[in-house]
Amino acid sequence: MAIQVSNKGKTYKYIPLSEREDEKPFSVTIRPLSSRELAILEDKLLKISKDETISFNSGSFNWEICRHGIVNWENLTDEKGKQVAIKLQDGLVTDESLNLLPLYIITEVAGVITAISKDPENAELFIK
Repeated sequence: MAIQVSNKGKTYKYIPLSEREDEKPFSVTIRPLSSRELAILEDKLLKISKDETISFNSGSFNWEICRHGIVNWENLTDEKGKQVAIKLQDGLVTDESLNLLPLYIITEVAGVITAISKDPENAELFIK
């Protein structure tokens, strides 16, 4: 099968699993990362220290995937029920905004962004 470039600039709405039963669920608009973006972030996953200790930095990897791949969100509210808008800087989600999300949501969304970035032809399967 020939390779097709079909999702450049395409975005997808994703509702995290824990939100799917809510009447007004939290959702994110995500985009696939380019091969270059994903490769640069994946290169930072493993670190080898001077004493040859290997560490796997999955938390910071997921954080950066979300900073790059989330372009908007809906139905994130503060304790008073007021909508909280996403803040972007230079096209990336700010740490301040991303820090509002629970870690389990960041981990889940990062997995979906990674999946649609690696297999864009089947992106619709990953956002269900």
